[in-house]
Parts: sequence; structure tokens; C-alpha cells
Amino acid sequence: DLLIMIISTLVAMAAGYVLSVVFGTPDIIRADHYMRMLCKKLEPWVSSRYQENEGGQHTAGCVYLLLLLLITVLPVLIVLFLLYYFLPVLAIILDAVICWSVIDIKGVSKMAAAAARTVRAKNVIKAARYAQNLSGKDCSEYDEENIVRAAVQGVADRTVDCAAAPLLYM
Repeated sequence: DLLIMIISTLVAMAAGYVLSVVFGTPDIIRADHYMRMLCKKLEPWVSSRYQENEGGQHTAGCVYLLLLLLITVLPVLIVLFLLYYFLPVLAIILDAVICWSVIDIKGVSKMAAAAARTVRAKNVIKAARYAQNLSGKDCSEYDEENIVRAAVQGVADRTVDCAAAPLLYM
């Protein structure tokens, strides 16, 4: 049973990877958007319950991490485990969608190519928007060199966050 579950998970990972490469990851299923929303709500709530000293903030960080794991990972694992036990085909489909939601290879490469095209075309305003989307930094005041630097850093970060890390941790 465990071997079948592992093989099924590998099939789901491959399917998620292929879906990401072929279609890209639609915003509606991108896990990072939901994590960002959860973090924005959870962080102030947790921080407000602990003192502003080093020990209090350390404890708040640990509680924050534990809550993130409990809210995001545990329910998914329980649902997947139950589905693998009762409805394996549905579990493989859900597992593939989960893998698809965290891998965004096509999105990163499209955004990087678009940023490169706009920099080459000397369209600094549009290039700054692409660099901002890639890096998460406000690039509106950057010159061309800093826009390129921010875009390259953003591509590196997103490649790790949206390709390498999900494949490693699955």
C-alpha cells in the first residue's frame, strides 16, 4: 500500500510539473497567493499576543510557523491520506493539482523573457513593472541597470521558490 501511494505521488508530481510547463500555473490555484493572504492576516494576530522583546518575538515566530503548518499542511495531508485510502484516482488528481499550484516554471520564464524584451526595447516604465512583479520590490524609481539587477534577482528567487524548492520538498 505504501509503495503504491509513493508511486501515485510521483505520478501526481510528474503530472503537476507537466501541467506547469505546458500551461503555466493559473493565478486562481497558485499556492503562494493564498499563503501571502494567510500570512498577512496571521502575522499581526500572532505578533500582537507576544511582548516586543527578543524572547517574545522568538516565541511569536515559533507559534506563527506552527500555525502556518497546522493550517496549511495538516489538512492537506489528512485529505490526501484519506483519498489515497478510499479514492486513489481522486487523490492522484488532487495531488497533481497541488503540485501544479506550487510549481510555476512557465510563469517565471515568461515574466523573465518579457522583462528582457522591455529592457532591450528601452521601455523603462514597463521593464520596471516586470522587475517589480518578479522581485517584489518597488522598481518605479530605478534606472535601467537597477531594473535589470532587480529582474535577475527576482528570476533567481522565483526559480528557487516556484521550481527548485517545490520539487525538492515534494
